[in-house]
Amino acid sequence: MYGLSPIPLEEARHVLCYPQWYPNYCNLLLERLRKYGVRGVVSLGKMEGRGIRILGKGHAAIVVAVLHEELGIVAAKIRRFDSKRPSMVHEANLLKVCERTGCVPRVYISNDLFVIRELVEGPTLKELLLARDRSVVKQALLSLLGCVHKIGLAAVEITEISLPLSQVIYREGDPSKPVVVDLESARINPCASNVTRVLGFILGRSVAGVPVRTLLDLEDEDVLELRRLARRYKECKDERGCKEEVFAEILNAFRRRSL
Repeated sequence: MYGLSPIPLEEARHVLCYPQWYPNYCNLLLERLRKYGVRGVVSLGKMEGRGIRILGKGHAAIVVAVLHEELGIVAAKIRRFDSKRPSMVHEANLLKVCERTGCVPRVYISNDLFVIRELVEGPTLKELLLARDRSVVKQALLSLLGCVHKIGLAAVEITEISLPLSQVIYREGDPSKPVVVDLESARINPCASNVTRVLGFILGRSVAGVPVRTLLDLEDEDVLELRRLARRYKECKDERGCKEEVFAEILNAFRRRSL
């Protein structure tokens, strides 16, 4: 698929067992990966980890592309040995809850050590915003609002979504197809208000020194109106009908700008 030869697990153990090699833990991890059909690591991604390209790295896990004997090339999110999180099962379960929204990667295999999930490729939200094409920015952010609204209706709250620059990937570069790839700190909450978190980002954050609201050409009165609607959305708590109604008003507020 990528013209890349998989790296044997043993040869990639310095990456898989990041940040330090503890023999017992590392041997267990490699054994478990083999048991569940992982045959090697594929050097793929925008980051480099000790000589191998990787998809991502955080304080609790690393994400690498791997070759699975049946699934082909997929993503493996592997718990770091020094992670404060005891297991990957919580995140995997939340991803499964959200799968029907089409806004998260599909989960294939999960256990306490890792999650094998769909490999989603494309630019991040940050990369789309840096292009400064207003029509692309508008579509990217409105589609993201739609996704986090649906995820919230599934009673999943994503605390990280208030800073979505790197954790949202757009399938094949299509600004209408956002995928939230990180639910590490997410939780079940019937009163989830993901939409207000993304609105907070749009109205109050900058990218490369440029306010996101400027990329959308929002005026002061637009900001005030969207903040009012954000408060109303949050006040809906777990009332689905209320959230649907206010969300429609939020979309209309953006569309009235004829962006």
